[in-house]
Amino acid sequence: MRNSTIALLTLLLSGLLVAEIKYESVHDETYWFPNEELSMDGFQIGTVRSNLVWGDRMSVFLEEADCSKEPILFMLLSTANLKEDYPDFDFSSLEDKFIELELNFDGKVFEKYKVGITSANEVQNNQHTVSLWFQEFPFTFFMPWEVLNLKIMENDPNRKFFDLPERQYRMSGFQDVFAQLIQQCEKNNE
Repeated sequence: MRNSTIALLTLLLSGLLVAEIKYESVHDETYWFPNEELSMDGFQIGTVRSNLVWGDRMSVFLEEADCSKEPILFMLLSTANLKEDYPDFDFSSLEDKFIELELNFDGKVFEKYKVGITSANEVQNNQHTVSLWFQEFPFTFFMPWEVLNLKIMENDPNRKFFDLPERQYRMSGFQDVFAQLIQQCEKNNE
């Protein structure tokens, strides 16, 4: 009787974690991976690309000096057609400002963050990017989510400069990649 009750509760609770949001991508390379292209001495890095822009990435940095330390979350967000829509706007003026983001995990958990813009640059072909470093790591990442919807909040005055203020990141696979980062971190410290 007890085993069947536990099995029933497990089934019911696992149903609560099923994604309510469908993941749709314009390209295939949207899975978490240990990022060996991007190297930074003293860090293990895991990355996932957004569903809309291949160059938009979210990365987790794990410091090798202390593998148990809280990881660092970094995002690179891009925008297009800025010069056409706002010809007099100096995009680099966004540096050292903040942007308000909503993180929506499978339509079940919503978190808001005010994130610092560490750089704002024109890259090529009227494309511009901002680099975002989170002050605190969202521990919600460690739950078994399928999709993270990221949205620049409607009340954020900088939202208008982003042609795609909402994008998705695939979260399935994050835990496996993070475990690999920890394993490599510990191996490098032997």
